[in-house]
Amino acid sequence: MSEFVLFKLPNEPQIYFWEGNFNYNAKHFLFENSNDTFVLSEFNAGNTLVYLEPMKKRVVGIDELFNLAFEFREQSINQTNQDEYEQMVLEIQQAIHTHSNLNKVVLARATLVNQKLDLLASFYALCKAFPNAFVYLASSLVYGTWIGASPEVFLSIRGNNFETYALAGTKTNHQNWSKKEIEEQNWVTKYIEQQLCELGVVYSKTPTETIASGLLFHLKTTLLGKVQELSNYNAIIQKMNPTPAVAGIEKNEAIALIKKLEKNNRSLYSGIIGPVFENKSAQLYVNLRCLEAYANAYSLYAGAGITKDSNPRDEWFETEKKLENTKRVLI
Repeated sequence: MSEFVLFKLPNEPQIYFWEGNFNYNAKHFLFENSNDTFVLSEFNAGNTLVYLEPMKKRVVGIDELFNLAFEFREQSINQTNQDEYEQMVLEIQQAIHTHSNLNKVVLARATLVNQKLDLLASFYALCKAFPNAFVYLASSLVYGTWIGASPEVFLSIRGNNFETYALAGTKTNHQNWSKKEIEEQNWVTKYIEQQLCELGVVYSKTPTETIASGLLFHLKTTLLGKVQELSNYNAIIQKMNPTPAVAGIEKNEAIALIKKLEKNNRSLYSGIIGPVFENKSAQLYVNLRCLEAYANAYSLYAGAGITKDSNPRDEWFETEKKLENTKRVLI
């Protein structure tokens, strides 16, 4: 049975439908062949990318109706209540106090909604509502069916030139950013700069700005770089996946706590997703503002960056706001 992906790039009118089979066994590197591919990875997969090399490709019209055979997994979501989440925050803060390299851990949780979705209609609605986001609908034999509208670029590649973003901080209004949020953004930016420096990549960066994503606002710094060889991108992906914006700093210690505390395997949430084109360009995104669909339900994910200054109750409500925003965006 064929697997597929529907997707639309930001600020472009075309909607692409690619059908084929995902390769789950080979370790795929960007631009290792000359064909179009669509790549995805789980959270914390490094540069191990699952890829679809489409056997059929076409551009579809907005609201075009056609039959799609979706692959659904059995839902196995373990939900976290407020008391449990706040206790996890306290445990992370204790670890931060006792580990000098640990500054931030992104603690995620999932929620289950018992509602069947019209996935094709939802996809087209997202394309109309969020023209500046990467919108996709993908169905996989292994990962099931996912839909999303991600605002967060992981890597935007044009030959040897690329852009990446440091994105952190969350608020719902235009009030001033707090010390915690500014510090969190600085950590993410410095971490990405450190990774690029260790790889010998020449880069520049723009001033930090506030951007809107749905009903939320975030801090963003853009980093622009150049690689000597296209194969260098695989080392960048290995270094930066997952990003500190979805894992934490120091990354390995943060990931160890995530594995210990979170009730669910994140699967494709906060991994990498996007197309790689035969013209040596690629648009890869962090898989946020997404959900996994089941036959008669769906699961949403959201996380908050926990630091020594975090208020456990505030962090719980930040995830509540993000879940509500994701639901409004996607449903």
